[in-house]
Amino acid sequence: EKRSAIEKRNDIYDEIIRNTHEQAGQISRLVAEATATEDVEVKAHKLKLISFYASFIKRYANIMLYESPDEKINTVEVRLAISENLIYLDNLGIAVEFAGGKNEPEAYISRKAAIAIYEAFYKVVSENLGSMRGCYVRIVHDDESGIQLRVNLDGVCAPADEKLVRALEKADIIMSTFVEDADTFIRFTARG
Repeated sequence: EKRSAIEKRNDIYDEIIRNTHEQAGQISRLVAEATATEDVEVKAHKLKLISFYASFIKRYANIMLYESPDEKINTVEVRLAISENLIYLDNLGIAVEFAGGKNEPEAYISRKAAIAIYEAFYKVVSENLGSMRGCYVRIVHDDESGIQLRVNLDGVCAPADEKLVRALEKADIIMSTFVEDADTFIRFTARG
């Protein structure tokens, strides 16, 4: 039984490495670029980007390693992951706001849904780092829908990524996107 638990844990570590390979590559590239320049401002910006990518890896690993006998994850873990990423977006000069969750009742969603929501949040944010002026996030819990993650990307006109929508559906997450003027509004809903 102990051997089985160790093998399961090793499988999780391998999955973390596979699923964060892109971010680790970004960090390696940015480290090389930061060390190659003498420009203090460029170096500082690269270090801020490194912090953003590293925070994703750290929080992704936390969600993956969350111990739960029924494979359910407290949505507090998702909230913590996203709020940490917003700190690093703020360091990059992107306006951020985070609302919801603190006074909300505890809610649990499947590990698969928690990971999918966090990966989707990261994807829509990281793909728009260059043009995004702001990222405003609200998390709402309710007994019926479990958790809703509402994201407003200020300065971004990004239509729904159909491949992402289909991938989220496999994790029982509904994604809806609405574009108005220079803003994109995205809602992720995961059943409890």
